[in-house]
This record gives sequence, structure tokens and C-alpha cells, in this order.
Amino acid sequence: MSATYSGDPSISVRDMVRFLVGDTDPRTAFVTDEEIDAILVETPSLYPACELLCEAQAAKFARLTTTSMGSTSVNYGQLYDQFHRLADRFRKLAQKGPSGKGFDKLGPVILIGGGQTYLGPDDSPQTYGDTGTT
Repeated sequence: MSATYSGDPSISVRDMVRFLVGDTDPRTAFVTDEEIDAILVETPSLYPACELLCEAQAAKFARLTTTSMGSTSVNYGQLYDQFHRLADRFRKLAQKGPSGKGFDKLGPVILIGGGQTYLGPDDSPQTYGDTGTT
């Protein structure tokens, strides 16, 4: 299981999800690429996928207690609150409808060899960033 980020959210749907939820440092990633891919298969629209990812993270931190060791303290309740608020923000964005940029209108995502291809409005395979128009 791995966590990758290219530094350019326009390269892949996975990188866009990481960018939007703020999980862009592979060394300290909250989720794996495989977890993001699984969410994208189940929820191929970008904002609802980000919402689901944030809800999953909130659930993970909800079951943990604040931990202290010496002068270092980790407040998991604060992480729960942050991810829950972020999920609410993505829920509101999804309810507003299309952004006009196509990010929230992706068809089902097909993961081929780690690449992100999705089905466009006419069900034809398209690579991420392709609007399907010429």
C-alpha cells in the first residue's frame, strides 16, 4: 500500500482528491492510494468522493483518545472535528451542482495500471483532464 502525490492535481483524479482534502505529503498521508481508488470506484463524482474520504477519516479519529507523552500531545478529537467540517464543506459543494470545471461530473473511474481513466458523458473512456470535446 502506498501514498503518492505528483504535486500537480491536474495530472490525476487521485491527485486532485489528495489536493482538495489536504493530504499531499506522502510521508505523512492519512490514506493510501488504494483507499482513494476504492472510494473513486464507489463514488466517481469528485466532491462526494472527497466527502466520503473525509467522513472515513473522521470515523477513524472518533474512536481514538487524546494521547500525551511528555510535552507532546495528539488531540484526535480535534482531527475528528477538522475532517468532519471538511466533509460538510464537500457535501455543500456537491449540492451546489456542477462547478463548470468537470471535476464533479466524472463518470465511473477505471483504474488501469495506476492511471486514472474515466467514462465521459457518452460512456467513452477519457483520460483525466480531457473534456471529451474537440
